[in-house]
Amino acid sequence: MDGRGKIEQLNVEVTTTTHQLETQRSEITDRRNILQNLEIELQSQLSWKTERENAIAETEAHYRTILTQIQMAIGNIEAQLMQLRSDMEQQSIEYNILLDVKVKLEVEIATYRRLLEGENWR
Repeated sequence: MDGRGKIEQLNVEVTTTTHQLETQRSEITDRRNILQNLEIELQSQLSWKTERENAIAETEAHYRTILTQIQMAIGNIEAQLMQLRSDMEQQSIEYNILLDVKVKLEVEIATYRRLLEGENWR
């Protein structure tokens, strides 16, 4: 090979290598763009996830508050129910006492009536 052949061969190699280098640079640029887009998408998804987690936490807190209020209301109603039962029991006891007094008074009145009627016959 003479000098010209070597130069042409080197030129071909340089051209081929330059073309390969440009192709690889283009691939690197494409991959960087893809990576950048994926990172943006990841940040977007992470932001969305954080928003959802915050919304869930707010919802849980809201319903926890409502649950506490309902439990307090149930506690109050149960206390009122216990008081009503106690009052009813006390009224039942008082009613039975009064009923006994009434029966005794009716017996006593009937006795006096008989006595009075007995005096009237004389």
